[in-house]
Amino acid sequence: PGHGDTNVDSHIGLPQIPHNLTRLRNIELKPFQRAIDQSIDMIMTAHVTFPSIDDTTVISKKNGQTIAIPATLSHKVLTGILREEMGFNGIIVTDAFNMKAISDHFNNEEAVVLAIKAGVDIILMPLNMEKAYNRVLSEVKSGNISEERINESVIRIIALKSKYGILYRAKKERTSFEDRVELAKLTVGGKEHMEIEENIADNSVTILRNEEKLLPYKLKSGENLLLIM
Repeated sequence: PGHGDTNVDSHIGLPQIPHNLTRLRNIELKPFQRAIDQSIDMIMTAHVTFPSIDDTTVISKKNGQTIAIPATLSHKVLTGILREEMGFNGIIVTDAFNMKAISDHFNNEEAVVLAIKAGVDIILMPLNMEKAYNRVLSEVKSGNISEERINESVIRIIALKSKYGILYRAKKERTSFEDRVELAKLTVGGKEHMEIEENIADNSVTILRNEEKLLPYKLKSGENLLLIM
């Protein structure tokens, strides 16, 4: 929430959201709250900082400067706001950990540990899966991450898989992967879904070329043109 107000792409940098929690509750968090109230299954975290919510700072491995901790690694944001205040009980999945907002400033294995402790259920694209797994295993064995914290995520993931038929109680109930794909296509590619897709596309078209002379590039005297990038 609020990423649209930043001038930094989290693929290449670490954006900061300047708004306070009152502003976020009234504007940016509203669609998320609506989705949660409608029992959304999964929410992805953004690698953006909210210093007005979590003023925890860390030292960047990129340049040694002090930076605010991003929401993906913030217990105050993910557990305090998203889970406890907004009531989200579904799966929290991170944005990719190979994005520079994370990979530039954090040791990737340490970032994975911080994310799990913050309340994340699924880590997306750590730089080295084996190293990340072994680090988490080590942290659990040492007690730095509790088994209860891991089990919370495991239960959520299993429940979601069960809800969508990925898990099967008995071998005889299993269908082939190909059959499940074809069944999914009937839903996702169905008439109702295609109409929704077309409506969204029609209402979100951005003009990149003025071939039809739709925009007034040749302005009349006293007129102004606002170009939003």
